Amino acid sequence: MEFLKRHYEKLILTVVLAGLLGAAGWLLWQVKQVGIEVDKAVDAPDNKAEVENQQKYNDIIVKLKTPAPLDLDKLHHVFNPWTWYLRTNDQQIVRGSDIGPRKLQISKHTPLHLVVDAKASTTTDRTNITLYFTREYHTNANLRTAIPRSTQTGGTAKLDDTLRALLKEATGFNTPELQFVVDIHMTNEPPVLDYKITPGNPYKRIMGYAIDLAYPLEPLPAIPANRRVGDTITFGGESYKIIAIKDTEFIVESVSTEKRTIIPIPIRPRQ
Repeated sequence: MEFLKRHYEKLILTVVLAGLLGAAGWLLWQVKQVGIEVDKAVDAPDNKAEVENQQKYNDIIVKLKTPAPLDLDKLHHVFNPWTWYLRTNDQQIVRGSDIGPRKLQISKHTPLHLVVDAKASTTTDRTNITLYFTREYHTNANLRTAIPRSTQTGGTAKLDDTLRALLKEATGFNTPELQFVVDIHMTNEPPVLDYKITPGNPYKRIMGYAIDLAYPLEPLPAIPANRRVGDTITFGGESYKIIAIKDTEFIVESVSTEKRTIIPIPIRPRQ
């Protein structure tokens, strides 16, 4: 008994170690047996493993090959978060995508023309011919009205260094068949040759556009009407310069950041 009291820890440890060694040996034997069975199955002729409901596993493999896309932008905005702003007219917090120049609405889209017309007045001794130049597109409002220039057949009516018209022929004075044949020359534009001007049918050419804009998120103060290229408009606490107005779109540029935004005109509400 004295011996057991002194060495019982060693006896317990010996029993545990013996159990571990036995378990390790048994595991090695099991691994070897499984290997033998696998080799027999592989070497056996016409011995194919049967898989129940194999289509289920095939579907899983197909899904793994074509995983569903991970959207981190449109729905979650992990790497492209929204910017929030304080709307100036009612102090409401709005999402950045709900404000800005893309929310502008066009209520009117007006073509701006170059118009060249001709009129004749006959006295007892002579016929006076006058060509009228109207530049609706001019940046100076005082120069958008009809400007007269007197001329005669074979003469040139010059408005300025950029625009002139040669009167080649005038016939039908004091009759409904009154007609003027002119050549129109504009700087950086191809000449218009042998154009026939008759009463009520002048020469007209679109040279630009004017637009009326509204910003529904801030109806007041309203954007002034008849905005043209070069004008500055202010809305949403920002100022924008109109860079271009075309037939199907217009372009504005932020005064503070110089960022340009192209805004389409899907339907032309011309008046």
